[in-house]
Amino acid sequence: QAPPHELPNEAPNFPMAFGPEQPPDALASRAGLLSSLSDRLATPEETRLLEQLKSQLSADLAATPGYPDVVGDIRLLRTLRGFDHCVAEAAAAFRAHLAIRRERGLDVVRGKILERWGGLLWELRCEMLPHGELICTYMPEVLVFSRTRLGDPIGVGLWGRGRPAAFVQEVEDWQDKFLEYYYFMNESRMLLLDQASREQNRLVHFVQVFDLESWSVMGNADRSWNAFTTERAGPVGETYHDCNVNFLAIRTTRIARMAYNMIKPLLPKKVTEKVHIFGDEFANSQYLRNLIGGQGLDLLCRRTFSPIPKSQEGRALVKPRQSFELQVQVPHGGRLCWRFTVATESRWRQHCLMGSLPWLSSVLEFSLCRSGDGSDEPLKDCGPQRVQGDSISGSIDRLEADGAGSSLVVLRWDNTRALVTSKSISYRVQVQLPTPDGDKVASGRADSSRGMLVSITWCVLPVCLALCLYFAGLLSPWGYS
Repeated sequence: QAPPHELPNEAPNFPMAFGPEQPPDALASRAGLLSSLSDRLATPEETRLLEQLKSQLSADLAATPGYPDVVGDIRLLRTLRGFDHCVAEAAAAFRAHLAIRRERGLDVVRGKILERWGGLLWELRCEMLPHGELICTYMPEVLVFSRTRLGDPIGVGLWGRGRPAAFVQEVEDWQDKFLEYYYFMNESRMLLLDQASREQNRLVHFVQVFDLESWSVMGNADRSWNAFTTERAGPVGETYHDCNVNFLAIRTTRIARMAYNMIKPLLPKKVTEKVHIFGDEFANSQYLRNLIGGQGLDLLCRRTFSPIPKSQEGRALVKPRQSFELQVQVPHGGRLCWRFTVATESRWRQHCLMGSLPWLSSVLEFSLCRSGDGSDEPLKDCGPQRVQGDSISGSIDRLEADGAGSSLVVLRWDNTRALVTSKSISYRVQVQLPTPDGDKVASGRADSSRGMLVSITWCVLPVCLALCLYFAGLLSPWGYS
């Protein structure tokens, strides 16, 4: 067996699904057992059940590479909770996932993701995945739009902009291309959840937002696509468990909301707790504002679906004959912006009677370069320039990286020309993640009554009732229940 690939922050794992129906309050009477809505780590009682689960899976785990994000306790815990702590059903579900991994080569996919983007999972874009740029032309999605106040990743989907029929008709070898993209998507999400859970010391889930503006059965359905997702993609997606904690539908029609409210009393409590449906007035929801945050909600209202930029800001004192460097990871196609001020120690400004001498100057040299392979490559038009004063700013609108990875950009403030004056800098550096063709966004996610699909699928349901059942978690986008 090949040695496991190292993760930036190795963590246990994740799954989810629904076991046999139980009364809504059944779990409440089982002391120490938490539902799949919980973000807490294993309780003592769940730890005991995990040992039973690992015992039943001992032969399977022995034959599987020991990647913590695939076979670790967190992954097993999510499967256990997803199947309502039924050890036998959780074991069967986990065996099914391990079989899919061997059949579809998912360990190889996992290794490639870590090799290319292991330290950039939060910044990873769907367009960076194999065939991603092509597929997002027809079924666009944003993998991570923002984070909740607790730190969970938020995905956004515009179902109304999905064009599965055109994808099937216009793209050669569309099934193989989508499957490869789909494998990378699923594994990327699981790696991100694993990494974030270890960093935050809790079970991190995705929060999925669907924007149903302009969605219609006739405009977004295709028979060939539905058959493909049911028969070929579905068996993979249904083996990933407990990935999502909320499904938030916005800009839904009044008819859809009425239909959902009719069937809602018939649905299990663990389903209705996850699903929230809003119309055009979703901006007024305090629940959404508390969950997503004001900035994310405002961007959704304005239909600005690109991910919220990452920023770094701080202060630094650059002593004479020294320099200060700031390293920033920029994904392929990303935009880099900077703004800073330079100030000289006040005692030199007040007491220097000799005027502006070179060694007493308030000027710094500022430059940007790309770091890699032990050497620095100056960026075009970003060579050393003498700067001073307030509100110094600039940007690189699109930074190209070798391949589809990322660039390590070094911002350098050089004070080596000064003999006695220290410089104080206050900076803010922002990375805007790449957005293809403006407002491309994510497609929908769904929770089935048996398993959670990790990837977005643009299989739309043929009737309004089916759409409502989808929101309820009783019907997956692949078409199985």
